[in-house]
Amino acid sequence: MKRTFIIILSTLLPTLAIAEEVVKEDFAYGLILNTDNQGAFYGVTLPHDVYVNTALKNLDDLKVFNSDDQVVPHNLRYPPHREEQEERHALPFFPLFSKQKMSDTELSMRIETGSEGEIVNIERNRSPEENTPTAYLIDMEEKERSPASLRLVWNTDGPGKLLPVIVEDSRDLVSWRRVSRSTLADLVFMNNRLQHGEIALPRKTERYLRLRTENNITFPQLTVVEANYHLHQQPSTRRWFNVPFKVEKEDGRIFLELELTNGMVIDGLKMEFDQPNSLLKVRVSSLNSDERRQYQGEGLFYYISDNGNVLYNEPLFFRQHRPTKLILELMEKGIGAELDSTRIFLGYTPQELLFVARGSSPFLLAYGNGNMQISSVEKSSAAFQSLAENNEQNLIRQAEVGQRIILGGEGMLAVPAPNPWKKRILWLVLVGGVAILAAMAWSLTRKMNR
Repeated sequence: MKRTFIIILSTLLPTLAIAEEVVKEDFAYGLILNTDNQGAFYGVTLPHDVYVNTALKNLDDLKVFNSDDQVVPHNLRYPPHREEQEERHALPFFPLFSKQKMSDTELSMRIETGSEGEIVNIERNRSPEENTPTAYLIDMEEKERSPASLRLVWNTDGPGKLLPVIVEDSRDLVSWRRVSRSTLADLVFMNNRLQHGEIALPRKTERYLRLRTENNITFPQLTVVEANYHLHQQPSTRRWFNVPFKVEKEDGRIFLELELTNGMVIDGLKMEFDQPNSLLKVRVSSLNSDERRQYQGEGLFYYISDNGNVLYNEPLFFRQHRPTKLILELMEKGIGAELDSTRIFLGYTPQELLFVARGSSPFLLAYGNGNMQISSVEKSSAAFQSLAENNEQNLIRQAEVGQRIILGGEGMLAVPAPNPWKKRILWLVLVGGVAILAAMAWSLTRKMNR
């Protein structure tokens, strides 16, 4: 029996695949990675071309070579995420009334401040017909931090409009300088209410802000003014790429379908319209490789223009995932754009490639190999993996992406069809193993009965 077992094993062992060493010509393309030769570990943000021209999901067909064509350990990670927190503080504000364009001197003479610089009173005579303000004065108070934006809330009355607002600041309530220009919105468009009450502050401002409309247009009656402080803010590395779509109709409903073949992890969606006063309201779902449909959210996308004032919506963000298809259902009363001229963009956060500077530079990032077996992908050492996960930035230097070169060419991206004989051999191995165990058990039972 033992001899039979050895014979069967010797027959099946040659079927076990042994990973073959790859060379850079096995990949479609390469990127030169330049280093300063001063560090042990280097990182570089992956360019979009790497995502487009890889054949395997999870970017498993990547290798990093040194100048001696030796493979060096590498790892992929997403940039360390810092949870962004937001604080809001209510600010004191005062309406200003005027028929004519106010002068700075006239304004300053009617303001009383306390010992700490706070505004305590504004005296301003106005005629009975001046019931709505044309400007607001805001006391930013003494804060060590500077807010990123202002949030305005007002009473909604009527159909609304787009309102251009000029933001000015002052240290002494006498001299004013312009900070920015923004557009407030409170509109009803295609039965959708569009409200935008946030004013971005591009820089640190003085203590006092003045919000005034252009051409003395009346201001809405503000009820709340808040300063928004973003804590732990970090620059966004999100990228956007255009994705074609096809229009499908079913049971009177309209769907926009986007096929995603490169296995990218996405987390955002936005639209662009060629024509002003366009709007689309969509319900977003995604399909995974197992054809499960998951709801991602709803978005109102618009491009509104009125008398030179333009308003766009913010992108729609959702959790990071890797769908094979996105389905955008156009919602009722939210279709007001030409689909033929609509462009859809998906957002993603590029990964960072970390590699060990083993050997001489320059290094080469090779990518795109449909023949590479995922099981043969070289894994990083435990120490290198820990370095990436623990964000030891003081040990990681930045490499620069250089010239893109063609290695094996586009033909290397083709993924070969699976061979059915491999499955048959696997089944033979399993069945043979079970048969051997059964025979050994039967033989052992006979001996014990004797």
